[in-house]
Amino acid sequence: MKLISVNSNSNGFSARIEVYKRTKNDADKKVITFKPGDDVYTKTKLQVYEQVGFIQDMDATPGNETVIFLDFQT
Repeated sequence: MKLISVNSNSNGFSARIEVYKRTKNDADKKVITFKPGDDVYTKTKLQVYEQVGFIQDMDATPGNETVIFLDFQT
């Protein structure tokens, strides 16, 4: 996973994160937009992200962009 950017606007926070996403034959690297409450595993369809959990919060402060994950399995 690689954090590309975090944005804040009137609709709330969103983050562009580079992840691997399942394709028909394999998995390809993609940049996907996530919002708080999104499940990384559900959006990527890859079991490797199952332990990552849900996105709980984001910080879009310049120089301190952060995505916080909440693992519901612990």
